Amino acid sequence: IEFADYQCPHCQKAAGVLRKIADRFADDLQIVFMDFPVNSSGISRTVAQGAACADLQGKFWPYHDLAFERQAQLRPDSANQLAGELQLDMESFQTCLKSNFPLERIDRSENEARRLGLSGTPTFFLNGRRLHMHDIDADLVDEITNELNGEKKS
Repeated sequence: IEFADYQCPHCQKAAGVLRKIADRFADDLQIVFMDFPVNSSGISRTVAQGAACADLQGKFWPYHDLAFERQAQLRPDSANQLAGELQLDMESFQTCLKSNFPLERIDRSENEARRLGLSGTPTFFLNGRRLHMHDIDADLVDEITNELNGEKKS
């Protein structure tokens, strides 16, 4: 589980690492992204709302990846731009954005982050255990490998 903010530069790096890890451990790992928009601009929250609506069209991960790829260009209208680039059904996307669904989804993620005492992003959990990493590239692979080896020994 990753708690992240679309405008966090460390989260952008983590997104690239997670793409590689998802491929490497495809049969053994499920990645769950939890929105924790800590950036005060409000843009991360808007982009997160778009991600929730993209998910309803089965396009969460492409939207997520594109948002992090375009992080430096994110603006208040980026949700619509990203959805358009991904050729989402824009009528459905707009209906979703106007509903309570994306706000409720983000609220649930933020409430969980607060319950866990989180204050920054990215923050990772592996099988319920919070990870403290210095080098995400190496440390996350090591953590997953150790967890998998521990499960195999059982």
